Amino acid sequence: MDLPDNEEAGLRSITLPILASDIETGLPGLFRLWSDARLAPVAAARPPAQRLVVVVNRAGPGELARIAEIHAGFPRLAAMFTGLDVVNAGLTGDRDLYARDAGGETGAFGSKAGPNFLFEAAMKAARPYGGFTFQMELDCLPAGPDWLPALERVVRANARAWVIGAIFGGERGLDKIIQTHLNGNAVYKAGDPAFQRFLDEYWMPGILDRVRAGNPGIAYDFWWALECVDADPFAGNAAWARVRRYDGFFRNDPFLLNFIGGVEALAEVRLWQAEMTRLGRAPLFLHGPAMQKVAELMLRLPDLDMPAALEFLSVTPEPAAGAGAGGPQESGMAEGLLAMTGATCLVSAATRLLLDPRAMLVALEQDARLARHLEKALASPDLSDRIREHYMRACEQARIRAGMV
Repeated sequence: MDLPDNEEAGLRSITLPILASDIETGLPGLFRLWSDARLAPVAAARPPAQRLVVVVNRAGPGELARIAEIHAGFPRLAAMFTGLDVVNAGLTGDRDLYARDAGGETGAFGSKAGPNFLFEAAMKAARPYGGFTFQMELDCLPAGPDWLPALERVVRANARAWVIGAIFGGERGLDKIIQTHLNGNAVYKAGDPAFQRFLDEYWMPGILDRVRAGNPGIAYDFWWALECVDADPFAGNAAWARVRRYDGFFRNDPFLLNFIGGVEALAEVRLWQAEMTRLGRAPLFLHGPAMQKVAELMLRLPDLDMPAALEFLSVTPEPAAGAGAGGPQESGMAEGLLAMTGATCLVSAATRLLLDPRAMLVALEQDARLARHLEKALASPDLSDRIREHYMRACEQARIRAGMV
């Protein structure tokens, strides 16, 4: 079903491009988080409107059946979509190559051929459902629940675009082309025949042209940014002809926050979230390497929502390799709490009580400064009953888990 380019197309599918190695590792955890109220695609029951499409780089019938089996184990999640499609991209040899490091193997189609051809396969898989598809990788997580209706609103606000994405959201650390390209975790108008022609006639051939011209490391989401750099209206070159015709179909929208770095980057992520929320454009999704750690933490602690997980990881240093299992004082967690006040301090303390109950309870017994600091926060007249109850409940659960009751 090819829908024409119109403003009624809407969001019709969610596409997950994965590797076969993700089937038993990343995919079950993602489905589990989506089935949880903390990151549920839809908060209130409604008729499903989107198809869930999983595209695998290379998989046999048994692996494809296994994806369907995993999905069937989450009936609450399944009810939020019109159904599941599992697609084998059939990538082999040089078409499945992904060399992350510069100077690595290149092959006939470049060192990023695997992700590039997987993107193409994802766009073809989403085409039958018409309208727009949101392609999200496993390291791209919702910032909270009810994200499907919110994403529908983003699509309606950019209904004439072909690509709705976001630039790099960090403060520094990348060159201009990397900073300003629209990341591949984005919304694409896969159901529009005009977009599919652009993909077939310009985008994919353009990637291969640049590979042959000496840029073997080009990734599909960098191609348009490079076209824009090369476009010269004075020379009237081919890049300019493409840019002046098609650049209006690419939209930068801050619905997604892209960042680099590990958990040390999460403090900056939280600041940027707060700034964009103040501007009325709170990010719906967070994409970066550290999101794997965030997912692991949320899977371990079912009481922890996304803001609390980000807060905990952004102020709690990871233990050094070979370090002992010391308590919050040894790891610097107590010092972090002493630097906080009010609700922020209590939410962070509650997170630590749930994550490492015995160590945190011992710290409270041994560090009089910390105990007094938390008592002062609890006594604050500005503290909401909800935060106070959350902290007290965490204390009670920590004592039970630590066997101190």
